[in-house]
Amino acid sequence: MAGCGSGGSGSSTNGTLTLSSATATDQTGGTYRVDASATYVPPAGKVPNGAQIVFSWVATPAGSSTSSTGSKTTTLGSNGIGIMPYLTVPQTIVPIHITVIASIGDLTQSLPVTIPAAVPFSATQEVIAFASTDAYGASQTITLAGTFAPYYATTTSSDIKVSISGSTVTVAKISLTGTTRNSAHITLTDNNKATIDVLVYYY
Repeated sequence: MAGCGSGGSGSSTNGTLTLSSATATDQTGGTYRVDASATYVPPAGKVPNGAQIVFSWVATPAGSSTSSTGSKTTTLGSNGIGIMPYLTVPQTIVPIHITVIASIGDLTQSLPVTIPAAVPFSATQEVIAFASTDAYGASQTITLAGTFAPYYATTTSSDIKVSISGSTVTVAKISLTGTTRNSAHITLTDNNKATIDVLVYYY
């Protein structure tokens, strides 16, 4: 996308402005990085050195009538390429639609970029039952999913050992097998403080 100014007085600017990219990159853990770049080509015989491109943005959560805005300015060198200082955007439960705008004088170009909605915290199972025949050290696993990693796990019983590696939780029974069924709770937590309670039965 390119725009041409008509010259003259006031804010009018001759040349062309191209907003060549606007990207959203997952930084993991619930944040995205938004980058953009634009190129200004002045009229023949002119140089872009010292000209300034204003990068601005409008961010609107899906379904909302309220937007947030901001802007940053970059000064051009001899190649006429301006790089927008990147934005860090936290994810929410709905997508966020962002319009990135590059302006110099009366030349303006814009591109859309979308931050996807956060994935809710979940576990593949919320009840674990060890059999009465399961020996000391028997284990089961839980797989976690959700945007806000890393994840954490704690247990209410010294008979149950819980460890976590990435999105996999290993639950091990470290008591000697008896005839009485006991219970314990495991609390799983993501980095956004969402929790899941897992009930564990064991002998």
